[in-house]
Amino acid sequence: MPNFNYPRTVLLVVLLAINLALIGAAVTSATPYGPYNGDWGGASDLRTTASDESTVTLAYSTRPYEGAPGNTTAFIIAPQDQYRAGDSARVRQFVRRGGTLVVASDANQTNSLLADLGLTVRLDGRLLRDEQEHFRSPALPVATEVTNHNLTTGVDKFTLNYGTAINRSTATAESEPESGSGLTRDAWAGTFLVNSSGFAYIDANNNSQLDDNERVRERPVAVIEPVGQGRVVVVSDASVFTNAMLERTGNDRFARNLVESGDHVILDYSHGHPLPPLVYALLVVRSTPLLQFGLGLLALGCVAVGVRLSDWSLPDWLSMDETATDGDSFGQLDEDELTAFLTDRHPEWSDRRVQRVTKAIIRRREQPGDND
Repeated sequence: MPNFNYPRTVLLVVLLAINLALIGAAVTSATPYGPYNGDWGGASDLRTTASDESTVTLAYSTRPYEGAPGNTTAFIIAPQDQYRAGDSARVRQFVRRGGTLVVASDANQTNSLLADLGLTVRLDGRLLRDEQEHFRSPALPVATEVTNHNLTTGVDKFTLNYGTAINRSTATAESEPESGSGLTRDAWAGTFLVNSSGFAYIDANNNSQLDDNERVRERPVAVIEPVGQGRVVVVSDASVFTNAMLERTGNDRFARNLVESGDHVILDYSHGHPLPPLVYALLVVRSTPLLQFGLGLLALGCVAVGVRLSDWSLPDWLSMDETATDGDSFGQLDEDELTAFLTDRHPEWSDRRVQRVTKAIIRRREQPGDND
């Protein structure tokens, strides 16, 4: 039996642990709304839900929109950068062909994308609060006014987490006429999916309290508007789709209704928080045939080099103190006896390899400090 090398074993265990840690870091993410972030602020549950119901594409660019079938639902969650003209055009054509787009954000810089898509709704950008209908604090309002729609089936309420409201134009909610909501229904082809309760208000000066000039009324938090043959769903809070908020029954049901509305799902992170490095690398490889070919050649080269090196290396079991079948150690065998032993022990080896290993053992035997 070979000697058990404890230092080498410990080193291998440490290296294995380090590599596992590096792989874990490469395939997971702590960024908000990340599809591989399992913390409360991540969106791994949304990715899992979508994978259970549909074919999912994680998009690091807008190119997947070009070949997407009409029964596809795409999610743009908390975009961090503005969509350039070419990117907006791809998204707009996707919707006009019959796709469903979900845009979830509480930041009014997303309004440029809504405008490029031809929508008439805009995100207010200021905090929506509700002193009566809320989850844990007024900054987590519970929207109780739900319209009967196929996307709201099973949804009786909807919880936001520091969200905003939706307006029909760039004007703020405070300048809208008092009609029970921040939108006017005249000449508008869209649909109110979910409104806040009648106790909600826009905290215009961000002082966390209701002031005399801040009016209390229903505010839209989720609307749908047709574009061409498709439709765009606008949600006034990206947090609705985080792991923590999907634990709220209404939010989870709403997300499932959106996912189940098509056979394909695109999770668009092209302008959002970065994907984990390994996931990003895999997506790049999948979308680049030339890179796939190059990596295939590299893999074949590595296999060829590995086979060549294995032919030259001395096996681990061939230690100097291992005994031969007749009870003598290798150190007591001459060259011819050692050759005969190796030929008998490894009949699959070529004569050239037997001679090479025999000479290697003899060289080790002659090293200073080794026993003869």
